[in-house]
Amino acid sequence: MPFDQVVRIIQSNVVHYLVGAAWSKEWSAVNVLSSVPLDIPLLQEVGGKIAYGRTHRSADEDVNFLCREFTEDGKLTIVAQHIHEDENLPLCKVQCNRMFWYVHIPSSFDQVTVDRISDDISTLRVLFLSSHYFNQYGSVPFNDECHYHWGLDLSHIEGEAAKLAAFHRHIARAGNEFVGALVPLLHFV
Repeated sequence: MPFDQVVRIIQSNVVHYLVGAAWSKEWSAVNVLSSVPLDIPLLQEVGGKIAYGRTHRSADEDVNFLCREFTEDGKLTIVAQHIHEDENLPLCKVQCNRMFWYVHIPSSFDQVTVDRISDDISTLRVLFLSSHYFNQYGSVPFNDECHYHWGLDLSHIEGEAAKLAAFHRHIARAGNEFVGALVPLLHFV
């Protein structure tokens, strides 16, 4: 697909996804979490395409995500970062570092992030990083990490090896669901 068409599709879907859908423990479209826009007057002063939202993920966690789009010289970059402490908002019981980078460069630049398949097809790569969960005392235990980050309850499983195997099965399924949830966002007719 030509660069301009890819850019329009990404612009209309990625930021919406980042400030809501990405934080659902269930990746399907029916479980998209809503986000509350934050600091709108401040963002308007900054200018450009920028969004800041807070998504309530659980009783213990809210995600404050700041996203900004940069377009120059035929290159689209969207960056996003989890803001842990916003002095205008209450602190969360648990949280993790989250960062997202999306870069789309026209095929003529042929960087690592975009592969030209044909004149009308390009593939793109997205980097999404997420740390272990932590609280004010440090890292949370593995069972809590699985619960907070992945919605996986390991309390009924005995033994570390069995817990790790259950975790591996769960994240493999979650990864497939995540990719499946992205398909409608990138579907173009």
